[in-house]
Amino acid sequence: MPGSTNSWMDLLDRNTLARSIPAVLKGLAGHPVPLRVTHCITYRCNLDCTYCSRHDIPEDELSTEEIKALIRMLKDAGTRFWSFNGGEALMREDLGELLTLGKSIGLAMSFATNGVLVSDRVDEIGDAALVSVSLDGPREIQDAVRGSSYDKVIEGLEAMAARGIRFSLFAVVGSHNIGALGDVIDLAEVYNTAAFFQPVRIQKEDTDETATRYFPEAGEMKEAMAYLIDQKKRGRPVASSYEHLETIGRCWPHGMPDVQCFGGKLFCFITPQGFVTQCCDTLRAASEVPECDLMKCGTDAIGHIPPCKCTTCYSSLPLEANLLFTASRRNPLAAAGKVVSGLLFPGRGVRANR
Repeated sequence: MPGSTNSWMDLLDRNTLARSIPAVLKGLAGHPVPLRVTHCITYRCNLDCTYCSRHDIPEDELSTEEIKALIRMLKDAGTRFWSFNGGEALMREDLGELLTLGKSIGLAMSFATNGVLVSDRVDEIGDAALVSVSLDGPREIQDAVRGSSYDKVIEGLEAMAARGIRFSLFAVVGSHNIGALGDVIDLAEVYNTAAFFQPVRIQKEDTDETATRYFPEAGEMKEAMAYLIDQKKRGRPVASSYEHLETIGRCWPHGMPDVQCFGGKLFCFITPQGFVTQCCDTLRAASEVPECDLMKCGTDAIGHIPPCKCTTCYSSLPLEANLLFTASRRNPLAAAGKVVSGLLFPGRGVRANR
């Protein structure tokens, strides 16, 4: 099917791969390089998922021209992979225009979406190398936590598959769907794609810790991760790395994974206002550091990202990247290619086969 992501390396331009390796080696040596950028382009969202609070943050957004300038500036600073996130990225009418710009200057562009607006905007997103679509399970589970969205998500998947736009599925694992993870894998197989899994977590914006309502028992999460590992071993399309799944099973909900943090060193996050920060867990505090304003300080802002003493690390991209980079420091040159592919597709570079 055209939406397939089974051949992950097919999604990587060889020139992009080759140009990225020096930056990887530089970053592993301790010199900050914004190789992969996740830009939370807006906090606005068309859904009100019951365990998410990020859409409650009021914040101004950069204009189209400001974002274009930002993309060009960071590309010159070493960025090779750019992912738009939210909120809901498709709430921005200019998303397709920005994807096209990034691709035209040699960046591998991607974005995350709840999928509801995809079918209406599918003709605008063809320049994305990958679209990550949130789906927590079958209709009754999806609609209970993400509103009446299931049918529109499927409509979006069909539209992308028909146009050859590559996509993957992304499920938040919690008490609401812990017994239905196989349904997500089944759907990934229907579309010949893959599924990533991330445990429900307390976002820094969730000051009331409402997400704890969806916390399963630690033993249940461990069993769920063991199930996903078994399915991956059987060749089913579980895209999350073995290390990621093992770490979640071992550490969730309160343990800190034994990894070095490369947030602000090889990957970074950007707020809707243009402040750069380490990862998704430091977004809210980013605007409190004037020196991290990319629009005012340029790429010098990256060097001013303050250190953050995290107590947990369960978000899919930061944890996958940190696992990948921590392992790669033992043999940086041999691992550089895996690091590059793992940046665009978390889980790709770490022990891909067993």
